[in-house]
Amino acid sequence: MNQSIDDLDSSPNEYIIFFHGAGLLVAAVSLAGLIANSFVVVAVLGDRNMRRSAINLLLLNLAVTDFFYLLTHSALWAPVAISGQHVWLGPKFLCPIDRYLNHVFILVSILTYLAISVERYLAIVHPIHAKSLCQHGRIITTIASIWILALIYQMPLYLMFQGSVKLGNYEFDEQMCARPHFPPLNTISWIWMWSLMAIHFLIPGLVSTLLYVKICRVLWAPNALHSNGSSTSTTSSAGQRSSTRLESRRNVVKMLIICVLLFYFCYTPMAVFFVWGTLFHVDMKVPLGLSFAVFSMIQCSSAINPFLYTLFSKSFRNRLINICSRRLCGRSTTESTLMNESTRVV
Repeated sequence: MNQSIDDLDSSPNEYIIFFHGAGLLVAAVSLAGLIANSFVVVAVLGDRNMRRSAINLLLLNLAVTDFFYLLTHSALWAPVAISGQHVWLGPKFLCPIDRYLNHVFILVSILTYLAISVERYLAIVHPIHAKSLCQHGRIITTIASIWILALIYQMPLYLMFQGSVKLGNYEFDEQMCARPHFPPLNTISWIWMWSLMAIHFLIPGLVSTLLYVKICRVLWAPNALHSNGSSTSTTSSAGQRSSTRLESRRNVVKMLIICVLLFYFCYTPMAVFFVWGTLFHVDMKVPLGLSFAVFSMIQCSSAINPFLYTLFSKSFRNRLINICSRRLCGRSTTESTLMNESTRVV
């Protein structure tokens, strides 16, 4: 049976064993995610053609965001892996900053997923409009706007953080980095928190779903090959190129849909806790193990994306081969330089 924090207060040895294991697990996932997202950053920044692609710039922003999310998450759990206690070993003033940035990175990821779905919708459903709307400068402006919005919108969370508090009734020499302390809801704070829920979860999820449904209808339509640039009068080689391009686009959309589904699957439990615990003031006695699992799910979603890129994108696999061969052998292989669609990640 799952144990709550109060259950573990009476058995400190079990408490220490639990946090040793939890901290080591978080450290392993974070390390894998940091390395994997670093490869994505190097792959995109190291190739001029990749940097020209709108979708690659957005994926680069997502990789950078996931990297820093894992970094701030690790700052919370590294002391846990070492000491076996949920303690904050850094300066007290850094605790609310770390937690604030942690929430900022989550919101940036969500809005970047939304921007990716809009970009794919324009590129596939309205390709003529995409040429003007998805220009390099506009994508950079979109990314900058996402960061500014997230930094401003999450500021109340920073102001409401307590800093450090004791955990349960068990006395520690050190203190843990606490969750936000939400004051009694008045009209303004109630509106803000519901808007936070909407911008974090409801609106991006609904819009992304509608856009990907439309994208799938276009890509998997019976005449999809002709609508993507081929016709009955094309040569065999041209038809083959069009077919390859269509298959590549389908793989990209499959990959992105899986990324979005995994993210919302991992993020939904925390959203439920936020709604019931904060907005409805339901006193939920969440077992400690379940609470840890919920936050670890979000961490896993930040670590898994590069592995999905490798699984679904031949171009990205070839780019990784190119990077590794240059690092290990000092040269690039012929195979790794032959990447479709101008060496784009997708």
